[in-house]
Amino acid sequence: MGLGPVTDINESPPATRLAAPDPRGGGVSLDLAVVGLGYVGLTTAAALAAWGHRVWGMDRDPRRVRTLVEGTAAGLDPDLDLLVRSELAGGRLRLGTDLGPAAGAAAVFVAVPTPAGPSGRPDLSALWAVAGGLEQLEPPPRIVVIRSTVPVGTGDDLARRLGRLALPPAVISNPEFLREGTALRDFRHPHRVVIGAADPEAAAVLASIYRSTGAPVILTDRPTAELVKYASNAYLAMRVSFANELADYAARAGLDVAGVLRAAGMDPRIGLHYLGPGLGFGGPCLPKDLDALRWAFRRQGLRPRLLDAARQVNRERVRSTVSQLQDALGGLGGRAVAVWGLAFKGGTADARQSPAVALVRALVSSGARVTAYDPAAGPVRGWPRQACRAADLYSAAKGAHALVIATDWPEFGRADLERVRSLLEGDLILDARRLLSPAAVQAAGLKYAGPGYPPPGGPLTAAR
Repeated sequence: MGLGPVTDINESPPATRLAAPDPRGGGVSLDLAVVGLGYVGLTTAAALAAWGHRVWGMDRDPRRVRTLVEGTAAGLDPDLDLLVRSELAGGRLRLGTDLGPAAGAAAVFVAVPTPAGPSGRPDLSALWAVAGGLEQLEPPPRIVVIRSTVPVGTGDDLARRLGRLALPPAVISNPEFLREGTALRDFRHPHRVVIGAADPEAAAVLASIYRSTGAPVILTDRPTAELVKYASNAYLAMRVSFANELADYAARAGLDVAGVLRAAGMDPRIGLHYLGPGLGFGGPCLPKDLDALRWAFRRQGLRPRLLDAARQVNRERVRSTVSQLQDALGGLGGRAVAVWGLAFKGGTADARQSPAVALVRALVSSGARVTAYDPAAGPVRGWPRQACRAADLYSAAKGAHALVIATDWPEFGRADLERVRSLLEGDLILDARRLLSPAAVQAAGLKYAGPGYPPPGGPLTAAR
């Protein structure tokens, strides 16, 4: 498969300079390194090795490296697990905690975390620690590729810092658009590859590495590439919040918002992705990147009105769900509530900034007795001691006055509702992820509630 269409959105460097040799077809195998072995870095390292390159993967956490070497990728993507084991066994992928083997590499991909501080400002300490290590390499790598999500201007700052070296590497911003649980597929089949570079030859080398994806290549400068990532995630966050705000109105008006959004999303200008009501967005990316962009706006003296509203709507989703349960049960004090799901979304064990975990905490604070189940999430940081974990979804439901579906795991949508009815003390299912058919729930003798679904009493009278 050849290089996809090249769009030079800044007219420099020339797009024609991207016609670099195909590393697979041309038999070119490069020495590459990846720093940071979270799901982004690990996916990048394994996929590059599978494309025939010699890859050194480095992480400062020795336990993480040991776990990976022993054959566990600590994720839910079986294809990635298999690929990591295969490339380690084949010798194309090597892992360790030392940056030294990256000396002289054709390119070093940096995929370290950039968590948001209280103000939203990204913490770049891990990136600058890597920069310090790169400065000690002899010889330095020829190209440094920033995969981490960083504020506008970070790539230029890194280029100035590394520019003091006798042989300064080219610095490229190459933001990732990988989703947990489907990262390998997203890496191999991206919608676009964004390359922000000042050096045409370095851009050509990186484009050649991605040649087998066949994806369109967006060639631009570093700051623009950095903003592309924030713009993408902030827009997705706003879509989720829009769907949830519309869901509130539809339910009050006695309408099911699912049909409304489905019909609206058929317009190709709108689309259906990230346009479903639910418990809100969470995880390690959308909240962090939305807050970081809000911080960047304020830093420029601007008020991010839409971004602020998207964040506020999202923060209200858990509170709204708790209020809905309180109204339905006549209060939560002493009530038993089953919660299905703790991960921030189905297909991952990651419970960081999970709305489901926030819901558990809020229910416990309201006096409810919570029993939760998740098929993958391990120990949860800050887990309330009053809440319990169940071994399976039916054990969690036993004796509960209400059941909340808080994560979109497919197995929850396939649950035996007759069995659930026999186990519950009450009869309410609050489907916060809209996984179940309301008709099927009602046919099992249960009451259905969910975001954007009309309450049993029908539409409210409009204010005059």
